[in-house]
Amino acid sequence: MNNNFISFNTILDQARRLIAGQFTKRKRVLPDEINCILRKKRIEGMANSGPEIRAVRDACEQEIQKKTDIVWDSLQKAHKAYGSPKTKTLTTDLKQEIRHHIEKIIQDASELMAKRLRLTEPTLLNANLAYFEKTKSEVKQEYDGEVDIYVASLKYDEPQEKAGQEKTDVMDYRSLTKIPISKLIKYGEGHVLEFKETLEYDIKQNKINKNLNKECLKTIVAFLNTDGGILLIGVKDNGEVAGIDQDLQHVQRKNLDGFELKLRDLIRNRFDPAPFNKVRINFEKHDIGTICKINVDPVNLSQVIHLDGKEVYIRDGNMTIKLDGMALTNWIQQRAQASNTSKNN
Repeated sequence: MNNNFISFNTILDQARRLIAGQFTKRKRVLPDEINCILRKKRIEGMANSGPEIRAVRDACEQEIQKKTDIVWDSLQKAHKAYGSPKTKTLTTDLKQEIRHHIEKIIQDASELMAKRLRLTEPTLLNANLAYFEKTKSEVKQEYDGEVDIYVASLKYDEPQEKAGQEKTDVMDYRSLTKIPISKLIKYGEGHVLEFKETLEYDIKQNKINKNLNKECLKTIVAFLNTDGGILLIGVKDNGEVAGIDQDLQHVQRKNLDGFELKLRDLIRNRFDPAPFNKVRINFEKHDIGTICKINVDPVNLSQVIHLDGKEVYIRDGNMTIKLDGMALTNWIQQRAQASNTSKNN
């Protein structure tokens, strides 16, 4: 199929048909759930109480999430059905469509809740509206990140801009920071997302191997020199959570503070220049183990970060590559031109 002749409106038409069919099946789900909650709370003598309002809000939240999932799944299915064409405006187009649906989904849920609970008193009504405005903002942020991950996994069907020109479809990894790690893992590694099973613990030899930390450091340098990104330590390449417990047994104090101190010492001593305020380290506990999440902001185009004084790494798709020779010279020149263009604009 020739993707050049497929308009985004064609994909939207297909997606909207899928969405309409799924929404029709769920037409009575939320009203019936709210009716069930109201009957139960009235039997318990808790009509018009705080617990009743919270229970109805929880039901609305679940339906909002379910319907937004339907929208996003339908958009992906329609897009893939037409060969997954990637254009320079695909990210913006997908986000606009999802946000349009989110507005309607949340408006319907908010109005239904207000009607069923008879929230006519101004204070209660305003509090309800404010609550759903916050929900709307959070849901939009979450699915902006989902779109970014999806689009980053595709190849362009149109020529990208020349060096120095504004990029209209480059993922801002910071939108991913709102997405739970479990969802990030589901999408797999990409341009701004990388998994490493350990920092220094050698799984094969069952002991510490300090040479292994370079693999994590190379990824961080590459993120700094490209578009930023997120490194998850404690996750296998296949997305299976391994945790960092083995590494923790060999750091100072044998705890998370010691692990972070170890990482920051490595970055400070082996990166040139040291990327102050560009690397943030957090931890998230899972049933299997703790994952270290490293958020890396890109440095200015006028800067280049070196590892061990001389090595330069960048991201190319889902790979970290080392630049040297003419490739490094050309990349630095393109970077300088882009920096000058940005300053002139």
